[in-house]
Amino acid sequence: MKQKILTLALATISTAAFAQFNLANYSLSSTVTYGGLPYNDELSGVTYNGDNGRLYVVEDEAQAVYEFDKTGAHLSTMTITGGAGTDTEGVTYIGGGQFLMAEERTQNIYRFSYTAGGSFARAGLPAFNVGPLTNNTGLEGISYDPISGTVFGLKEKSPQLVYTVSGLDLASMTGGSVSAFVPSLGTLDLSDVQVLSTVPSLFGTGDQNNLLVLSQESDLLLEIDQAGNILSQLDLSSLGSDSIEGVTIDEYGTIYLVSEDPKMFIFNVPEPSTAALIALGGALVAVRRRRVQA
Repeated sequence: MKQKILTLALATISTAAFAQFNLANYSLSSTVTYGGLPYNDELSGVTYNGDNGRLYVVEDEAQAVYEFDKTGAHLSTMTITGGAGTDTEGVTYIGGGQFLMAEERTQNIYRFSYTAGGSFARAGLPAFNVGPLTNNTGLEGISYDPISGTVFGLKEKSPQLVYTVSGLDLASMTGGSVSAFVPSLGTLDLSDVQVLSTVPSLFGTGDQNNLLVLSQESDLLLEIDQAGNILSQLDLSSLGSDSIEGVTIDEYGTIYLVSEDPKMFIFNVPEPSTAALIALGGALVAVRRRRVQA
């Protein structure tokens, strides 16, 4: 009985910590610097596959997708062919071993499956378009909400836009309805987006439907609601990189950023608050009292 109450108390602490989700509480855990990756080292977009606990990263010359473990160690590579002259910027996991990949200039979203050591031809992938052909200011980031089935995207600038794609048939990449709004975030650009609905401990909280939005040029990671209001933020200027372009989060709330340097920055979730620890102590005291009275 005591162990059961302790477990429940610890679960309550975890939930309480995320119920007050605040980027300002995060701290840098580790930095991984890469050199000698098989293709272009400019890491641009990152996503987390909760089915196997691994990270997948695209580099922005559309030559490869890289697989990493959660410490940032490179595990495998999948080659992209026919990507010359394109600009791959974003990637997101949609389940079942499937991913969506964002191409900036065409503003196309492509679906692919990852095979370690394999390859795929970009031209042969099913695709969905969210906007007109543009220069180097187009579709920069992408994220999939597994609860609503919505795909979110970011247009970098001129103008900055948050895309929402609803009703997209992921199997055929058809039928989606695209809407967009201009956010007033005060940032110089928009680089990537990550939904928070992939973090189980946020289910049912006020943050479940919020987004993480990254600005490379402003060195900021923002938590915003879907109306574009800023709720919390993390200053990235002290990291010493001016090319951080990708963000994702795992099921425990750990945040991963990738840069064109190339590097990976890992941020830990907040520690349980003092108040939560006091509450745990009180729960244990109550258990002891009941055992004595019994």
